Amino acid sequence: MARVGNPFVGIRRLAKSPIVQFAVFLLLVTTIVGMVFVQRSFLVEAETSYAELTFVGENVWNFPAATVCNPKEPDVTAGRTGDEICNPVLFEPPEEAWGEVTVNWSCGARVAVQSDVDGDLVVTVLGLATQAERPEGCDVSDADPPEADARGPFGEDGEFAPADAHGIVRDSIIVVRDRDWRATGALPFQAAATVGEDIGPGAVHFLQSGRWEARQTSPVHDYVPFAHAVTEMVKKGELSLGAEVQVWDYRKGRPATMWGHITPTPDDFDNSLAGFDLVMLSSPGKTELRLAHFGFREPATIRPDWVDTAVNSPLFLAMFALLSLIAVILQIMKDTGELRRKTKTGAPPE
Repeated sequence: MARVGNPFVGIRRLAKSPIVQFAVFLLLVTTIVGMVFVQRSFLVEAETSYAELTFVGENVWNFPAATVCNPKEPDVTAGRTGDEICNPVLFEPPEEAWGEVTVNWSCGARVAVQSDVDGDLVVTVLGLATQAERPEGCDVSDADPPEADARGPFGEDGEFAPADAHGIVRDSIIVVRDRDWRATGALPFQAAATVGEDIGPGAVHFLQSGRWEARQTSPVHDYVPFAHAVTEMVKKGELSLGAEVQVWDYRKGRPATMWGHITPTPDDFDNSLAGFDLVMLSSPGKTELRLAHFGFREPATIRPDWVDTAVNSPLFLAMFALLSLIAVILQIMKDTGELRRKTKTGAPPE
C-alpha cells in the first residue's frame, strides 16, 4: 500500500524552496512598488443643495434665462415690495431680468452653488480663493498675497474679476428659477470642490445622500501585458446626510482638481428636498477623501491602503495565484527530477 506523506512536511519543504521564496519576494516587491507609485482617483456622486467650487482652467456656464444681481453699498432707505428679484437694499437693479446669461469664470474664482427650498438655483460669488484653497494650475500672482482673505482682494482696485461679463464681482449672485434651471441642462466644471455644508441648527443647504469610490492604477500595470491601462476600484462607501466632502492631494498639500458636472435632480420637489445632482472625478494623484461632520474638529480621512488593494485588486489576486502556481509547478518538477536521479543511483527515497 502506498505511503501517504505528512502534508505539513510537504508544505514545509515548499516554504524552504528557493523558488517559492523568490516568488514570494517578487510578489512583495511588486506590491510595494504598486502601492508607492499608485495613482488614485476618487469618484463622488451626491445629491446636495450646496457645493463650493474654486475654478481652474476653462469653465463656461450658460443660463438661457437667469438674473444677475450685483452688490452695492447697503441702502437701508431703499424700499422693498417683495416682488424684486434682487433685494434693493443690497443689490443694484438688474440690467435684464430672466435674460440669457453666459459666464466665463476666471481661474481662481470661488463660488457657492445652492438650491433654495423652492427649487431655484442660486450661484453666489465668494471671491478669489487663497493659494491653499486652489488646485494646482491656477496661480493669480497679481492678486494673491498668501495672507489674502478668502473672499479676495478685488473690485475697487480692479486686480481681479471673477467673470468676464455682466459686471460680476464679489458678492454678486446669479438666480435661476426652478423651471428655467430644469431647462438649463448640465453645468460642467474643472475645479476644487467641496460638496455639502457644515450642518447646524436651521440649516437648509446640505448634502442629502451620495456615494464614493476609490479607483487606482499603478505603473506595474505597464509591465503586465493583459493589465495595461487598467483602473481598479479598491474601496467604496456611502455618504451620510449632512456630511461635507472634499478630495485632497496630500502630496501637494492642496485640494485636488475635480472634473464634474451639476444637473437638476430628476425628483419632484414636492416629494423630496430641493437639491441638485453632482458627479465629479478627481485627477489621478496622491489623493484622499476628507469627510467633515458636525462637531468634528478635524475631518475624517479615507485613504485606501495595501490591505484594500490586496483584497479588492483583481490584478493583485491574479498575480498571487499565478506566481504561486508557477512556484508549485517548478518545485514539483525539481522534486521529480531528484527522485529520478536517486532511483537510478539506487539511493533510498526520502
